[in-house]
Amino acid sequence: MHQSEIKLNFVPITSDAIKETEGWFDDPDTQRFLGGREWVRRIPALLQDSPGAEFRGRRVLARYAWVVYATGRSVGIVDVERYDDRTAGIALAVAPAMRGKGIGRRILSSLETLDELAEVETFIGAVEPENEAARRCMRSARFEVAERVDEEGMLRISRSVAWKTGGS
Repeated sequence: MHQSEIKLNFVPITSDAIKETEGWFDDPDTQRFLGGREWVRRIPALLQDSPGAEFRGRRVLARYAWVVYATGRSVGIVDVERYDDRTAGIALAVAPAMRGKGIGRRILSSLETLDELAEVETFIGAVEPENEAARRCMRSARFEVAERVDEEGMLRISRSVAWKTGGS
């Protein structure tokens, strides 16, 4: 079966899933761009503390984190904050063994199908300028990637949900 035919299952993150995936954060590229195991270990606190907080002028309405499975195997983690302006900020980690196989693109492209994100019109985020793999992944999932770094030294990304915004 081709990668694009394998069903992705988004499962809310649990402490068991964190233990199952935290080894990904020992990978040098993961550490370089996301950090070590503390990145995934802090997700439960963020899920609890983020709603109601302000982030870059937006109010956080909800926060979700899923471990994404394909054929029973964890292949990615996606962390999403839904804001009061119909945008959602995203962070993505792909299992090191699954990189370069289109899994990141498929995860990003599937976000708009999740019930929890039904109100989202635009997905936003940022990538490090030197993270070429992340930039390629974002572009392959139809995200726009800024050409210039922002005040934080990051390249902003965005993708409108076409059928909700009238775009393509």
